[in-house]
Amino acid sequence: LNATGISVTALKNNGKAAKKSKDVARFAVSFTITRNVTATTGSRTVYVRLLKPNQQVVGQVGNFQYENRSIGYSAAKSVEYNGQETHVTMYVTVSEFLSAGAYTAYVFADGQMIGSGSMRMSK
Repeated sequence: LNATGISVTALKNNGKAAKKSKDVARFAVSFTITRNVTATTGSRTVYVRLLKPNQQVVGQVGNFQYENRSIGYSAAKSVEYNGQETHVTMYVTVSEFLSAGAYTAYVFADGQMIGSGSMRMSK
């Protein structure tokens, strides 16, 4: 599987875009899983690992196995994949201090990293 068009958006409590790190209530991570005729169809668990500028996981809710080690993730979602292009949006709730800098989202499925995207946050 492949994820394309990965966008990371910081949101305030009211759902509007947040410009400053202190206003962020959650992040929305949106992407499209591309059409793939050879991949098996069915339910897939997709994980988003959102990293802060200091490389810590934002809002870690659990761990999953990747390349023979256990790594933390920020959100997981079960996606029904039918071989066609599938649009997915996942939310990461923020409960910690966020610093200014680059935030990078890594998307995983079937034990593989299928894409990444990032955004910059001002103070």
